[in-house]
Amino acid sequence: MAIQTMIDLNLYMQAENWMWAMFDALPQAEKDEKVEGLMMEVEEWEKEMMAEMEADMDKEEDMEDDDAESDADAEESAADEEEAADDAEESADDAEEAADDEEEAADDEEEAADDADEDDFGGDDDPFADDGFGDDDGFGDDDFFN
Repeated sequence: MAIQTMIDLNLYMQAENWMWAMFDALPQAEKDEKVEGLMMEVEEWEKEMMAEMEADMDKEEDMEDDDAESDADAEESAADEEEAADDAEESADDAEEAADDEEEAADDEEEAADDADEDDFGGDDDPFADDGFGDDDGFGDDDFFN
């Protein structure tokens, strides 16, 4: 078994040399036919490779075109996102302004209610009510110093 393995290993290692020896042993006409057949195979292989390379180049050009389109799309989407952000900010500002308007309207209603409660002298109906400032005594400040 060891001898058979050694023979198989030697044949495997020398297979290429053996094939060339077999080729060299052929008559010249058969050698020419085999070389011509190999050349035809090489030419077919070269044509296939050229077709593959052209297809790859077309794909690369398409990819570059797609990249250019995707870059344009990316720029457009970035502009759309920026516009959406601006719209959101404007909406927030509008909401804040509406809240301020509501607060101002509430203050105006409160002031109107206070004006209705005041008497003809500019003071409250209750002259002794303290509004926290202590200066509303029913008389105007100008009257006190005159």
